[in-house]
Amino acid sequence: MHVEDTLRIERPIEEVFEFVSTPENDLTWVSASLRHQRAWSGPMRVAMTTDEDVSFLERTAGYAWEVTDYRPPG
Repeated sequence: MHVEDTLRIERPIEEVFEFVSTPENDLTWVSASLRHQRAWSGPMRVAMTTDEDVSFLERTAGYAWEVTDYRPPG
C-alpha cells in the first residue's frame, strides 16, 4: 500500500523530522494507528524495529517494521 499526502508545517525541519520519526507519536497524527512503539528502547536508527497495531476499513492488524534507512536532516 502506498499513501501520500502534502501538508505545510511552519516548524523547523529538524523538529518535524524528530516528531514524525518517533513511532510513539503516530497516535497523534496517523489516523489508522492504534499503538506504535519501539521493540526496544533507545534512539531511532537503522535496524531498529517497531510494532504497530492499526485499524483500517473496520479491520485491525498488527505490523512489525524495520528501519532500513534513517537520515535526520542537518
